[in-house]
Amino acid sequence: PATDARFVRLTIADDGIGIAPEARAAALAAGQRLDERGDGHGFGLSIAQELADLYGGTLTLESATLGGLAAIVTLPRPPDRAQSSGA
Repeated sequence: PATDARFVRLTIADDGIGIAPEARAAALAAGQRLDERGDGHGFGLSIAQELADLYGGTLTLESATLGGLAAIVTLPRPPDRAQSSGA
């Protein structure tokens, strides 16, 4: 669906330490921290996952091109206002 015109795709990537493929599902759980360094509390990715679900979309975690992690949010595009109003 990422190249489908019915969807909008947003990719946010960094060049940090990344998340191993086998740990990515766990990283989406609320309160899950994979690394004790830093100030995070482990809720950012789980909140992003909940919001994507709420709007009928998906959140996918992949390795970023330059290292690090890419979080890809894919959401359904809202209907065209002219079409939905019958104009």
